[in-house]
Amino acid sequence: MTTSFQKELERLVDIEAIRTLKYRYAKLCDQNYPRQELMALFTDDAVWDGGIFGVHNGRKAIGDFFAGSAQAVEFAMHYIVNPLIEVDGDRAMGSWMLWQSVVLRENKNAYWLMGRYQDTYARIEGKWKFAHVTLKVESLTPYGEGPGKVLIAALE
Repeated sequence: MTTSFQKELERLVDIEAIRTLKYRYAKLCDQNYPRQELMALFTDDAVWDGGIFGVHNGRKAIGDFFAGSAQAVEFAMHYIVNPLIEVDGDRAMGSWMLWQSVVLRENKNAYWLMGRYQDTYARIEGKWKFAHVTLKVESLTPYGEGPGKVLIAALE
């Protein structure tokens, strides 16, 4: 193997590991937001910035947020698509689109949620973790109205 081939192979392996991290995150969210398992995906000093859902600093605060989500959300299905991932050594950046159906536990109301993730990743002891997650919600629309009818920018 040539050095350039080895570097490209390592880059592709890193990208696949980051995709797997993001898909695991989505799967856990869809399995009622298990606090400990989700916390394990983040660095100790990670930030989860959900805009309208608040900013949560540090692994414990992120875990607390997901524990609250488990209480508030009866059903969620995250579709994470269109990844664009750039790796630079032990750091990486990623952008994703989110399409999510969600039912709230309290009132049984269903919504379509659409947004964009901007993530920063760090390789810690050989494993990729979230260092910073930013979710920009672009639409949150009652299910019966169909997707994309209530734009968040219009509400701000």
